[in-house]
Amino acid sequence: MQSILHVLRRFSFLGVFLAWALPPCAAHCKQLPAAREQDQGNSQEQFPPAERLPVSPGMRQELKFPGGNDSTITFQFSPDGKKVIGGTHPGSLIACWDVESGELLTTIETAEKDWKGTVGGFHVSPDWSTVFACSNLQTVKVVEERGEQKLHFEFESCVRAWDLSTGELKRTYTQDPQRGILFMQLTPDGKRFATCAERPGVFSTQPSRVVSIWNIEDGTFWDLEEGVSQFNGFTPGGELIAYRAGNPGPLTLLTIDLNSFESRTTLTWDLPEHDNISVVSFTPDGRYMVGFHQSILRADAQPDIDVDIVWWDAQTGKERKRSYFGRNTGVSHHAYSPDGKFLAKTNARVPELQLYLFRTADQTLQHTVPLAKAEAELQPLASSTVFSPDGNYAVVCVKRRRMNKFAKHIPLEIPLEQQEQPRIHIIDVESGAIVKTLVGPQGWATSPQFSPDGKTFAISGPDTVMLWDWATMCEGLDK
Repeated sequence: MQSILHVLRRFSFLGVFLAWALPPCAAHCKQLPAAREQDQGNSQEQFPPAERLPVSPGMRQELKFPGGNDSTITFQFSPDGKKVIGGTHPGSLIACWDVESGELLTTIETAEKDWKGTVGGFHVSPDWSTVFACSNLQTVKVVEERGEQKLHFEFESCVRAWDLSTGELKRTYTQDPQRGILFMQLTPDGKRFATCAERPGVFSTQPSRVVSIWNIEDGTFWDLEEGVSQFNGFTPGGELIAYRAGNPGPLTLLTIDLNSFESRTTLTWDLPEHDNISVVSFTPDGRYMVGFHQSILRADAQPDIDVDIVWWDAQTGKERKRSYFGRNTGVSHHAYSPDGKFLAKTNARVPELQLYLFRTADQTLQHTVPLAKAEAELQPLASSTVFSPDGNYAVVCVKRRRMNKFAKHIPLEIPLEQQEQPRIHIIDVESGAIVKTLVGPQGWATSPQFSPDGKTFAISGPDTVMLWDWATMCEGLDK
């Protein structure tokens, strides 16, 4: 079961706080001059070059994007492991390579006008014939309505599909009037996709949202029932996981059959005014749902938030277990071991970055693994976690980044020579100990994953996907 990540935002001030943990959305908003000047002044500050260390043995190949100095936001192996596809931001380029030769097979330029088509990632059809990406240009104007200042939202937005072998545009999916498509996801059978979009019009704060299901073959779409404003991936059985928010009123988690569009209420929460619930994923066996409860202790511009990890029975909706995760900690990525026995989770935006290993059978925290500590303006950040194919090890990439003075949760964009090199930690699952740490090239290292045959470990960096030999990385380890 593919893990899914979503944080439900019910209030604007909390949305800003929790936006640190959200995956990048596909919205691109025109920036105000004052904000640009502040950002430019902050990014032009000079820092001393970082210490250069030798890159650890094992990196055997770099798949480079053509031109630019963009960040590789995501990539994936083909099911047979012979190809890799990746996407960049802000260049909005999708590229596909042959793994054995390193040959660049296809490039797709998704940017059009000011659209940034890969910010929210891309999605490949199950047969690897088509790649999809959504783009969104948002324009916001302040208007006056009955003596009250409000916001007028307009969008230029669509989902586009390209032939992966030729790079040719196959189809554009859009609505009239155009909505601001924030993110999309293909259904498991590859015949449809779901989108979450903002409606155009005049609103006091944020636009209302709508979830739609699209037929890939003919481009028709269906809007889900009013009030369903978020979706969260799919159940092991292929049903859409969606939220209906009362605001005010109870928050409801629904599962929706994509053939009949009938919905079934799975969970209902009657939360305190400023609290939030987020169901993140199903366990691989489908027995439990895992998520977070954010409890607001002080509701002001800089709220204090206690975060709990919560487990629910997927059939009855009954809460099984709750574990305290921390105060004002970020909601980060997580991963399940291949046998489904362990759940790995990292915290974020805290003085000490840690990895938590839970045992899924009884939902018990098995190990807490210290990864890195903050120092001055250097904040440690972690990639998602991945388990080795045999399940013996968890692997996570960690790098300390200099943070923006004006928005301390946002890392600065500084030259590579001023950045620290990332560390790749290999953690023994049984003992919870870091058994080996490798050093990567300068630049950010994200999206760690293994090839289908388990022989290649891969991470993304600036304009590149780096392929490592897993056997070399594990030299000197017992298992």
